[in-house]
Amino acid sequence: MLLNSRVLLFASLVTIFITLVLLVSFFEEQSATAGFHGLGDAFWWAVVTASTTGYGDVVPQTGAGRILAVGVMFLGVISMSLITGTVASVLVERKILRGLGMEKIILTGHLIICGYNFRLIRIIGAIRKMYPDNLPILVINQAEEEKIMEVMSQTKDRHLHFLRGDYVHEEILKQGNAARAQAALILSDFTTPERTDERTILAALALRAANPGLRIIAEIQREENIPHLRRARVNEIVCGDSYTPFILASGVLSSGIPRTLDILLQPGSAQSLKVGQIPASLVGKTFKEVSSHFREKDSALVIGLVSETRKGISLSDILSSDSSAIDQFITRKLAEAEPEILTQRAGLQVLIAPPDGQEIEPKDMALLLGGKS
Repeated sequence: MLLNSRVLLFASLVTIFITLVLLVSFFEEQSATAGFHGLGDAFWWAVVTASTTGYGDVVPQTGAGRILAVGVMFLGVISMSLITGTVASVLVERKILRGLGMEKIILTGHLIICGYNFRLIRIIGAIRKMYPDNLPILVINQAEEEKIMEVMSQTKDRHLHFLRGDYVHEEILKQGNAARAQAALILSDFTTPERTDERTILAALALRAANPGLRIIAEIQREENIPHLRRARVNEIVCGDSYTPFILASGVLSSGIPRTLDILLQPGSAQSLKVGQIPASLVGKTFKEVSSHFREKDSALVIGLVSETRKGISLSDILSSDSSAIDQFITRKLAEAEPEILTQRAGLQVLIAPPDGQEIEPKDMALLLGGKS
């Protein structure tokens, strides 16, 4: 509304400006000592005067012309102030709306991060080290404004966007254009600690309904809730309860394992774990040949194979006969969703240290240790 009123005011000033120029030109042309020679000189003088440049090569000579010139000068000052103020207010408003999560989201091929916890800044940093800088990231949560402003200020990422809202609601996901996203990461949301895992499962169902082909990675707190996420067709599940006991226990008897894992899981490290695409020319070849290829080409060690297969499923395939209340909820949600959600399921298989003679399949990828980025 404010912008529209300023546009209307600016249009009025332009109209007055043109009127003054025409009047100055008229009075000057009526005088024998005319300072202008045609309408072109009048406009040139008016623009130079209004912009406060003031070359002085053309000036009005008549009294009426000089009186009108004073109006042109004031008009120039007002117009410049209006333009500067409008541009500044638009930029400030856009920054404020972005910080408040109220900006209009126009993204495609982006990554959606649902939820908030103390690891959010580090996760965004790790993503930037491992993936292209121009990958748009949309964070959706209801965290306090101070926390979001802290994330924005510390990351200083121009491709990072924020949408305020409850990510378990389909309207919010629609506003974040989840249907056109390429992946989604669901964090354990500590803003509601008593319902963290429940909201993670609800978010997975809402995201899957919004985009059946979306790659979803979910963080969960309690290991017993992992089956629920699998039934919601989450591609990758990370549970802190699964890894922490092993890391802590291994450090008791051997100091090497925790430190080794720290190196392997360091984002952007030359020795970190990666998944690499196997060239089509190596399909049908052996694991030994693939290992030699990556060793010679990228100085990387192939420690295993990762393959993703798809097969048709139905509700009976993913839910047990004595399903719990949350299973029944998942059943209802999947039944209400698009039919194609139940047609395929991605099955991820990881084979560590396969035999040298293992034949490479078309969908196989290499699990790499180290190598060139």
